[in-house]
Amino acid sequence: MGQLIFECKSYRPREFTGGTVFIIAAFRTRRWHYGPIVNALNKKGFNVYIYDYPSRPLLTAQPEEWVEVTERLARDIATNIRSETSKYPGTRFGIIGVSVGSALALYAAKTIKELEKIMLVTVYGSSAMHVWEHPQLRKIRDKFESTGRDIKDAAAVFGFLEPMSHLDLIADRSILLYANERDPVIRFSNTQLFIDEAKRHGIKLLVRRVSAKRHSTTILKVFKEPVLWLPFFIGLKYPKSSHPHNDELMVG
Repeated sequence: MGQLIFECKSYRPREFTGGTVFIIAAFRTRRWHYGPIVNALNKKGFNVYIYDYPSRPLLTAQPEEWVEVTERLARDIATNIRSETSKYPGTRFGIIGVSVGSALALYAAKTIKELEKIMLVTVYGSSAMHVWEHPQLRKIRDKFESTGRDIKDAAAVFGFLEPMSHLDLIADRSILLYANERDPVIRFSNTQLFIDEAKRHGIKLLVRRVSAKRHSTTILKVFKEPVLWLPFFIGLKYPKSSHPHNDELMVG
């Protein structure tokens, strides 16, 4: 069956220029699927950490366990931030969430103030609604219904993990969101819940539309065009006169 746990791998550039970006993978993808985005960031001098996870334990775990492991994920990101800051004072941080990873990235950003820039490649506003609507997550829904619980109970369990909850905690951050109105996996009506709530909190939110018939195609389109999203992270780099040299070679 396997244990629900996030695995982390870091990729360092030839010359570190001051920015570190965390990536939280999508459901049913692993870190090797993210080569294009890692290489694009490495070439611009960014350190990259990728968190991924096997999909089967996600479906077999109890919902409460999913909440617990997400909290552990955020603590691990915070630990890596402290480590990077101790080695490279002045380092600045951003995070990228992909699909369900967007919800996890938002949770991390709400609890870690150092995550200045947030990029979301598709996102839903309500985790509970997503579980109820997504056929591949039927096993999670069944766990609620088998104990007499409904979508309202699911929302209570996910609570703080709901992407559109407690957005006041990141009202001072910048968010770049890629959204697909035709997405068959994350329905745009659910994405719109997040957009509306972000606007209500005055968050600096840039929404870019991607048109694709498949959820996976939406993600691939974004990754294949780094020129569109790399500028969003450039502000995390050191001033040109002050960055240290990193002798570690690029991995991957």
